[in-house]
Amino acid sequence: MRKRKDGKEIPESLTNYIWNYFRDTNPDKDQLNTLAIFLADQTYHYAAYTSLTDDYTRLYIASVFTYLWDTLQSRGIDMFYILDNELRNDRFMLTMQLFALSGVAVVTPYMVKGIYQKYMTLEEQAEWALSFNEEDCDPKTQTMTIDGNGEYSRYAEVADLIEKYMKQLRNIVYIEKDASVNFLDQVKQIAKESKYLSVFRNHAPDIPKITVISK
Repeated sequence: MRKRKDGKEIPESLTNYIWNYFRDTNPDKDQLNTLAIFLADQTYHYAAYTSLTDDYTRLYIASVFTYLWDTLQSRGIDMFYILDNELRNDRFMLTMQLFALSGVAVVTPYMVKGIYQKYMTLEEQAEWALSFNEEDCDPKTQTMTIDGNGEYSRYAEVADLIEKYMKQLRNIVYIEKDASVNFLDQVKQIAKESKYLSVFRNHAPDIPKITVISK
């Protein structure tokens, strides 16, 4: 049984451990890259398989994972994680929520909560993620719609959003959850030309295969 104080004491204990670890050790760039890839992939893996997500989980992600990302970025590691997989709507929403709570900028070409995404600050993104509910998994709000402006226009909006987050040096996750849209080649090209540690994940979460696409 969880104790009420666990929501504060466990994350504090873990962030203190992280602080002491990086104070006492000096991981090289390859080790930092490995940790960043592991952290992003574990977020996806948890969202794909968990049977329980509660306030304790969200607080843990928002504190411990955020602290880890901040620590990695302070050592020059910026992550661009590109996820292409068939995701059930509830898993899609949870994947976005957990990445958002960890401070990673979420970009996807689908409507979310009835609207296409716009640029959000860290605070706005956290508020957005915490507003998710069961009704948000309604397929009607999650279907890619090609409107009168055409598919090219929609990609331009996605690319513009990625560029805005890159200018702020935000870690980024780009998610395509089904075959209704495919901007992967264009997004991967943006990633390759950036300074980011860029990886591409298009296998089931139980298959530990990730492609590094950084130059």
